[in-house]
Amino acid sequence: MEARRMFNSSKAKKVNQRAWMVYFMESESKVEHEAFLVYWLSRFVFPADAYDTILKSVFHIAIHLANGNRVALAPAVLASIYRDLSLLNSTITTTIKSLSVTVWAPFQLVQIWALERFLSLHPRPYTIGHGLPKVARWSEVKVLENKNLKKDLDCAGFGNGFLWQPYENSPCVEVYNEKDMWKCQNPCLDEELLSFAQCLRAGELVGMDCREKYLPYRVAMQFGIDQDIPDPDNVASRYYDWWKISKS
Repeated sequence: MEARRMFNSSKAKKVNQRAWMVYFMESESKVEHEAFLVYWLSRFVFPADAYDTILKSVFHIAIHLANGNRVALAPAVLASIYRDLSLLNSTITTTIKSLSVTVWAPFQLVQIWALERFLSLHPRPYTIGHGLPKVARWSEVKVLENKNLKKDLDCAGFGNGFLWQPYENSPCVEVYNEKDMWKCQNPCLDEELLSFAQCLRAGELVGMDCREKYLPYRVAMQFGIDQDIPDPDNVASRYYDWWKISKS
């Protein structure tokens, strides 16, 4: 309620992120953890055009996280990246050269994605300690300069210059032994398999203010590899109906 009053008391109905952080650090509020999550979501996860502003739209997410409820943030973040990539592409291809564009998605994740997969681009990453996120390997690493990025990107698909994650360099999971008996006792296996399957499956990414198509099977086409685009579901069902009739 105090946070709500902070919003309502300002003329713009907005709260500066620094003012928000200072207020809750000094007040010793019971909802300090929720307030920190609101700050983190507003600044690093879902940055918006209202720069340096606390977002009302992330309140409910912060409350769920503070209560220990799992919330899938990655699809929403990826949706914002796809949205801004589409905006950049349309701006680059437009005939109006003086047109400017502002993007707000966390594009540092795109940079890390490229460093992890394009072997010719990245320097030697740091060795991280136990308990640190994988992204910490690239903290303050000096990125190689004077690189012909277009040449590297165009040639990556024809050699060993691209690491096909999650298809490659992922831990092997054995769930059956040589007698086809279930042998894995990992209680988190179902979640890991589900997460892996969702990475491979086409679908829709629902963001904070956008919806974007997720089509992972088209990635291979960007690197010069033939990759057929699956037909719509109704085509497959029509073929199945025809096959049943032909077999009868």
